[in-house]
Amino acid sequence: MKAVTVVPHQAGSARFEDFPEPDARDGSVLVEAIAVGVCGTDVEITEGKYGWSPRGADRLVLGHESLGRVLDPGPSSALKAGDLVGGIVRRPDPVPCPNCAVGEWDMCRNGQYTERGIKEIRGHPVRRRVTKPFPWSLFLSEVVGIALLVLGGLSCVILMFGEGSLLPRLLPDAGVRSAITGFLFGTIGASIALSPVGRVSGAHINPAVTFGFWLFGKLSSGTLGVYVTAQLVGASLGSLLLLGWGSMGRSVAFGATVPGTGYSIWTALGGEVVTTFAMVALMCVFIAYRRLRPFTPAIFPPLFSFMVWAESAISGTSCNPARTFGPALISGQWDSWWIYWAGPLAGTFAASLLFSRLARRIEVAKLYHFDSAHDRLARRAGRGAVAMIVVCLCAASPAAGQEPGQAGAAPPLQAGSAQPAKSDSYSGDFLSRSTLTATGAAVEPGSRTTTSH
Repeated sequence: MKAVTVVPHQAGSARFEDFPEPDARDGSVLVEAIAVGVCGTDVEITEGKYGWSPRGADRLVLGHESLGRVLDPGPSSALKAGDLVGGIVRRPDPVPCPNCAVGEWDMCRNGQYTERGIKEIRGHPVRRRVTKPFPWSLFLSEVVGIALLVLGGLSCVILMFGEGSLLPRLLPDAGVRSAITGFLFGTIGASIALSPVGRVSGAHINPAVTFGFWLFGKLSSGTLGVYVTAQLVGASLGSLLLLGWGSMGRSVAFGATVPGTGYSIWTALGGEVVTTFAMVALMCVFIAYRRLRPFTPAIFPPLFSFMVWAESAISGTSCNPARTFGPALISGQWDSWWIYWAGPLAGTFAASLLFSRLARRIEVAKLYHFDSAHDRLARRAGRGAVAMIVVCLCAASPAAGQEPGQAGAAPPLQAGSAQPAKSDSYSGDFLSRSTLTATGAAVEPGSRTTTSH
């Protein structure tokens, strides 16, 4: 990329040069610079009066005032491709000091803050060559997740319904076995969401879920393709391991989903639409509200227990095109395969329309692991704010025998006096519309993101 760099405290060292690309980390957002401002601070830095290089580097990239357009928001950002964003200059110190803990970074007490293009963090480049590495960690995580879901979930199906298994004799009621199978299937999915696999990729493990996040604007089209490819690869690998069940697995086509006996293709299609709609709708409700988010994985065991019990005789209750693709591949059972794509995608689309308002509250394309740096900072800010309120109340309380307004008493607030107003719009390096408009900069709608460059 091209950037203006200087050696801090060395006058005449500024130059326009090639500079290494920043490392792409999990949570990074790719932003194209539209405009980079120059102010008096930049002039002072070029004159050698000010500035600090990043640790281990000789030169500092200038450009702390910027406007950019999101090219790729990545899988864990609430931004969308095309959003206009402005860079945050000052970053709070990592301790943090009492002021930074409550979001007053400009009043940092210990001097450990950093600033883009000024103090220990390089600024925004003037021009860069857009190159995006393939997200192997996301891809492999999703492959492993869906492989475990298919292997574990369909092994439960084979044990419950396969010829030669003891469980049908122990549990002769097919409805009870269906409910247990659905519960176990949902439990496996929930466990994957809670696992390290879920931390990396968000544990979509279902093209319909990924499609939903894409409709909600939480994924780019390229990332959507990466997820779906990984899910199909993982489902195929997990299904290959099912061959170890031998004749017991073959007796139930290794868990392949087909329309039930006596039901038409259109009825089975409707069953897939309804069940997937229910799944995505509940996901929207839980992920949209901060207090419900940690419990999102818990909805799947009871939900699938009920849906499999009530609907599996109609379509098999797939709700997941990859889950159907895997066993169909090894068993050759492709009857009416298209309804297991059309149904879940249509159900997801319907849920996205009905819950579009809730979808705006969804921050990241994950089923769990929502605790971002922003959330931790918000909690610290909340605790710090409570402490400051207590201190202020104590200071405002007149001492015994002292009348309000006497020396030592806290002065009353004047009408119209400015009070600090905190916006829920900070994360990483970007401010969204709600914060930028307060400073007079008009931007497109955006939201939080965790980013490193």
